Amino acid sequence: MIEHIHSLQQELIESHNRQADHENTIRECKIRISELEAANKRLREHEPFEGVAGLQEELISVKMREAESNLAVKEMRQRLAELEQHWAKYVHMRTFEPNVTTAESNEAASNDSTNSTSLSVNSARARLAKITASFIGGSSDGDDGCVTIRELEDQLMGVRIKEVDNLAELKEMRQKVRLIKK
Repeated sequence: MIEHIHSLQQELIESHNRQADHENTIRECKIRISELEAANKRLREHEPFEGVAGLQEELISVKMREAESNLAVKEMRQRLAELEQHWAKYVHMRTFEPNVTTAESNEAASNDSTNSTSLSVNSARARLAKITASFIGGSSDGDDGCVTIRELEDQLMGVRIKEVDNLAELKEMRQKVRLIKK
């Protein structure tokens, strides 16, 4: 009988231990539930940045930057074409008509009744004549406004570098757009 009492006492102690363990588990679960409810409430109040609206805004901004890059690339290509055209004219004038160019520039300087467009064309011819004269070794009057071959080459190289940079940026933007669309 004493053994039976001891076994009952042992079972009672084990039962109290299990009850205490269960109460601790219940307390921990209640704390976890309250934390999850608070987190859920925060998420409902504030949409996450990765939400659909945020992604759509980012997509719109990326497309805007892509359009700006496309426009910049077009402008750079136009500028490059203009510089190459000026260079080709210069080379042509240098090789075929060096004396005619200087005569035309002198006539343009003496003629005051021409309009502004012809003045700009003649001043460009005068600058090219100065470049030709300095390249060939002749003297030119006032090298202040003269564009040298080196400056033209530098401008051309700068435009090409900008074009490459803009193309690289455009490719990055397109890749970002593809990633966002997925």
